[in-house]
Amino acid sequence: MSTVNIAALNAFPDIFSVRPRSEDDEACIQDIKAVLEKHGKIDRFGLTLLHKHFEIEEGEVLVEETDEATRTQTIQPFKRSEISGTILETAWHLGSNSIGLTCIQTCVSYSDKHRYQHVTMGK
Repeated sequence: MSTVNIAALNAFPDIFSVRPRSEDDEACIQDIKAVLEKHGKIDRFGLTLLHKHFEIEEGEVLVEETDEATRTQTIQPFKRSEISGTILETAWHLGSNSIGLTCIQTCVSYSDKHRYQHVTMGK
């Protein structure tokens, strides 16, 4: 798993200052779609709008917990050392503020197959 540059994650724009998707983005999105289709990965990878809701501290991760029964999701910070289970990387930052490919979100699965947590990596 890649290490994460905390400063790069905290440099993401705040959700309240992010521009919504617009016509100006369409050519770029279509180019990315064409590359995914070319490599047969159109149903494996997608796009996400990079943003933050608050600063992430050294050693922290944001854990997204999904309760399928109540159809709710909760996000809260945890120390990386407190996370156990099998980690699957699910989102990457490709930008110039990081060195190469940086994992920014993972899914942590536990023995209870109905409990999944999405974790935004803080280091």
